[in-house]
Amino acid sequence: PDAAGSVVMILGSLKLLDLRASRDYKFLIFVILALLSLLILQQQTLGATFLILFDIVLLFALLAKIEEQQVELN
Repeated sequence: PDAAGSVVMILGSLKLLDLRASRDYKFLIFVILALLSLLILQQQTLGATFLILFDIVLLFALLAKIEEQQVELN
């Protein structure tokens, strides 16, 4: 899992250089969610779990905001 997580992180970092459409932002959010799911499997302490869950809630709020703006444009 460590090597796969590193490759996904590098691909996500490269995707940051080319953010244009809302689809790109959504893709990056899903990549971050995948990384957080790997992290929650590795870090199984109570504090880390709460921080990861907080990050997941923030990511879903960001995803909802992106969808809201996309609906307003259409």
